[in-house]
Amino acid sequence: MEYGPSLGGIVNFQHHVVGFDPRSVGQSGPRVDCWPHHPEQRAQFEKLHYSETSNATASSLGNQYAAAEFYGKACTSTVGGSHGNASYISTPAVHGGVDAEDYYSMKWQANLFDTDAAYQGFFDFCFKAGKEKCSFWGSSPQNISDRVDKILTGLRYNPIPIPSRESCDIPILATYSNLKTLLMQVLYDPLSNFPLLADILAGLEKGNTAAYSLVVTSGSVLPFNPCNNGTVGSTQDSPVLIECVDGHGGHKVQNISQYGNWVKALNSKSDFLGEVFATSSGAASCRSVDTTPPEAGRIHGSILDRKNTSFPILFLSRVTQPPPSENIAYKMSSVFPGSVVLKQDAAGHTTFVSASDCLLENVQASLTVGQLPAANTTCKADQVPFQDA
Repeated sequence: MEYGPSLGGIVNFQHHVVGFDPRSVGQSGPRVDCWPHHPEQRAQFEKLHYSETSNATASSLGNQYAAAEFYGKACTSTVGGSHGNASYISTPAVHGGVDAEDYYSMKWQANLFDTDAAYQGFFDFCFKAGKEKCSFWGSSPQNISDRVDKILTGLRYNPIPIPSRESCDIPILATYSNLKTLLMQVLYDPLSNFPLLADILAGLEKGNTAAYSLVVTSGSVLPFNPCNNGTVGSTQDSPVLIECVDGHGGHKVQNISQYGNWVKALNSKSDFLGEVFATSSGAASCRSVDTTPPEAGRIHGSILDRKNTSFPILFLSRVTQPPPSENIAYKMSSVFPGSVVLKQDAAGHTTFVSASDCLLENVQASLTVGQLPAANTTCKADQVPFQDA
C-alpha cells in the first residue's frame, strides 16, 4: 500500500493500482481478532510462539508446535477465504508473485528459493562499499560472514541483557532468534536496511546493543515486538488465518514429527533462514484451525491449469531475491499463455523496492500501450546497497 502513489505515478495515474495478496494487504475489513477484548492473551501467545526460531534450542521446535495450538483454537470461529481471477483484467503487471501450487497445498517451501544467495548479497555489497560506507566492513565477504556467524553463536548460548531504556521501558535480551529473524527481514529492502544491519552488527560485535534494541523494539521489523510487557500484543491474525483457510484442501501437519520434517525441508531450501521462515509461517498454527470455507471460496482442479487472460500478463522478478523468486515467476508465467517475465538484476524483495529506469520504462510501456518486453529481458539495477540510498 505504501508504494501506491509511486506506482500510480509510473502509469501517470491512468490505471488502477491493485494491492492483492492471498494473505491480505492489511486494508480489508472487518478486522480479524482471535483474542477480542483480551490483548494479554495475544501477548502471551506471541511470547510462547515467536520468541525462538525452530532450531534455536533443543526444546524450541516442541514449544513452538505446542503453542501454535492456542492460535487455532482461538481463531476457529473466524472463517474467511481469498482467491483472484485475472480473466477480466487488461494489461496486468504482477510483481511479488507467489507459487500458487506451493501456497494452496500448504507446503510453503518454494518461497525460500535463492534466499541464501540474497543473504550473501549483504556480505558482498558491504565488502565492495569499503569501510567508509559499511560500518561492519571486513577484509573479504567471507570475513564478514564469519563474524556474523560468531555473533550468532555467541547470542545462541549467551544472550546479552539489555536494561530498560528509551526504546523499551522493560528489560529484554539480545537473542540469537531475534537477530536471525532480523537478518531475514532486512532482505526485503536492502537499499534501506543493509546499512542499518551493518550498524547493528558492528555494535553487537563490541557488546553495544543500542542500535539492535532500537530496531527490534520498533514494531516495524520483527513479526512481533520483544518489548512486550504481557498486556498487549503486536501481531495481526488475518495473514495466518487466511493461509489456513486457503490451504483447507492442502496438507496440514498432524503431529510434532511431521512438523519437524517440514522444518528440515525448509532448512534444506535455505540453510541459514529456513528455521526463521518456519517460525513466521502459519504451518503449525493451521493444524488446529477447524474451518470449512464456502464452496465458492475453494480451488477446484489444479491451480496450474492453463488460464487465458484478455491481455498477456507481465511478471516482474528479481534475479536474486527472497520470496518470491525467479523460479516462481517462470512457473506461474507458464500457466498464462503469452505472458512474459521481466527480470531485474538486484537483491531484495519485489522489483519496486529499488526499481530501475529500465524496469519502469518496460512496465509503463506494457500498461499504457500494451507493449511487452522481449523474452528473457533483464534490467540492471540503478542503485546498490551502501552506495546509494
